[in-house]
Amino acid sequence: MSRVVAAVFLSFAVAGFGASSVQAQARQDELLEVRVRDADRREALTQRYLELTTGGADKLIQQLVNQEIAALAGTMPAEQAAWLRNNAVAIMRPHLNQLIRSMGEEIQARFSEAELEALVRFYDTPQGRTIATKQVELGAGLGSTMATFEQAYLEDLLTKFCGTFDCEAMAQQATGAAKPSKR
Repeated sequence: MSRVVAAVFLSFAVAGFGASSVQAQARQDELLEVRVRDADRREALTQRYLELTTGGADKLIQQLVNQEIAALAGTMPAEQAAWLRNNAVAIMRPHLNQLIRSMGEEIQARFSEAELEALVRFYDTPQGRTIATKQVELGAGLGSTMATFEQAYLEDLLTKFCGTFDCEAMAQQATGAAKPSKR
């Protein structure tokens, strides 16, 4: 009799273990599905944020290119200016699209779903769209300011670095032009 009872308990235990294993797998599948849905939602929010904050960039970039070309009016032939005006944005577009894709990956990694929702809610308002346009304009305008800053900083840094270390010798060594040391 005890063998029968033990067998019944064993069958319940095995059935229960199997059921809990199936339940655990179902729970894992459910969690994975939630993560996929959350990732899809975050991706959709990120895409909407990018549409709201970078939409119309082509038009703005074309305006900025036209302004730059106008500022260079007397320094380049008209044919070259016309070529730049007609081709600069078209050539930039795939690079800009790649930049925006990279930004999307960073944005999705850094912002929570709640933060993305807040960004989309804000930029989807008239005031948000105005601010987004001004941010793009500001970023474009800061390009030359940043270039001037970077150039001045790097010149200062390298002047001081090369004042401490022999940069000419390091450059020759790097290109293989340095004479081998005598032993």
